[in-house]
Amino acid sequence: MLQDIKNFMKTYKENYLYIVLGMMFLLMFFMVREPFGDDLYYQDRGVHDLNSLGAFLTMRYESWSSRMISETVIVLMLGMGMTAWRIFSAANCMAVVLSMKYLIGIGNSWWQNATLCMLAAAFPISYYASAGWVTTTSVYLFSAVVGLVALFPIRKWLDGKKMAWWEVIIYIFSAVAACNLEQVSAVLLGIYLCACACEMFFRHKIQWMQVIMVFICVISMIFIFTCPGNAFRKIVETEQWLPQFANWTLIKKCLCGVLHAVDYFFYNKSINLIALILYFVMAALTMRQVKSAWKRALCAAGGVWLCASIGIILLQKAHIIGEEAVFRWGGSGQNMLLSGGDIFRAVSALLLWLLLAVDLYWLLGKSKDFFTALIILCAGFGSVAIVCFSPTIYVSGSRIFIFCYYAVYLLISFLLKKLCPANAEKGELLILSVTGLCSFASFLKNLIDRKSVV
Repeated sequence: MLQDIKNFMKTYKENYLYIVLGMMFLLMFFMVREPFGDDLYYQDRGVHDLNSLGAFLTMRYESWSSRMISETVIVLMLGMGMTAWRIFSAANCMAVVLSMKYLIGIGNSWWQNATLCMLAAAFPISYYASAGWVTTTSVYLFSAVVGLVALFPIRKWLDGKKMAWWEVIIYIFSAVAACNLEQVSAVLLGIYLCACACEMFFRHKIQWMQVIMVFICVISMIFIFTCPGNAFRKIVETEQWLPQFANWTLIKKCLCGVLHAVDYFFYNKSINLIALILYFVMAALTMRQVKSAWKRALCAAGGVWLCASIGIILLQKAHIIGEEAVFRWGGSGQNMLLSGGDIFRAVSALLLWLLLAVDLYWLLGKSKDFFTALIILCAGFGSVAIVCFSPTIYVSGSRIFIFCYYAVYLLISFLLKKLCPANAEKGELLILSVTGLCSFASFLKNLIDRKSVV
């Protein structure tokens, strides 16, 4: 009995922050009073039973969207009421965090668990309201949850564990649900193709579950590409939001997608504290792990420039310097190449991203850990860059960056797991302190941003 009490207290000590985090998510979502934006469209559809739901989804498939599962979730949440949605959304946020904990294999390290919780608390909650609270969370947050669960077979494979039949069913269902969203389908396909390539290269065989996941992703992509509603929506949105999109070449679409991903992440007018945390963690690890002075100086220079750019953005927001003085801001957050403007801003943002990739190589060398970290980094920013094939890349706003932020959380947690001891020392406490400070600042910012979107 005494041992059971000790085990319980140990588990509580290691995981009580997740309880606090869950209560914080509930608090934030219960502050949301009413649906708005696209929520109102779905609310007015009059879907009350299976027949009306089927008719609604058929209409949407033929005239607007292939997101059958996501739109079903939206309708169900609006039908159940805002209280049910608040609990559902908070549960999804916790599912995202706990899935990351499992995928990284953090275990019982209290400071690594605390860092992950603080990162999750720093997420800009206004992103969940980009298209309306219920719509954005039902499409993007729910897809993130099932997408992370669909990656669990990779964790099982790395641990050398077999999957029970019921686990296989859950993973397949999660993959089908996740691939209903275009961004997640592309990311999962890329990750599992990389996993198959690594398996073939290192072990000269491919796991059957990986083949199933690739098959699901491919079928989902075919379903998305052949949906008549998607084709019609692309025509309408091109005329409405970006008429010149019809004349863009494939190279220009890819270039604009990549540049928009890095530009919005590093040079966000709302101040991206997650980017600051990422660069600080990379710099702290580099100063400790890398011996070369010029490499350490280069990494520090990237962090200094990022801090300086945030200072410039704050001066622009305070109207102390003009909005055209250093960083030019286009309509709807458009990056500079669309209007042929600020090339320096585009190149500097891309260089910041490339420096992260190079720094990963300096930290991890030519190892499986390096390729894993690089895949996480590319998957996050690639989830945004892939939107270059939609004319709404600039008007979609912050919601298309939700998966990018989650990937950054995974990357930071992965690096801390691989390069730091389980027990916190001075360096680890410094990382934890800075992450906590940025998390608290982001929480206060969330309270302010919430008032502008509620």
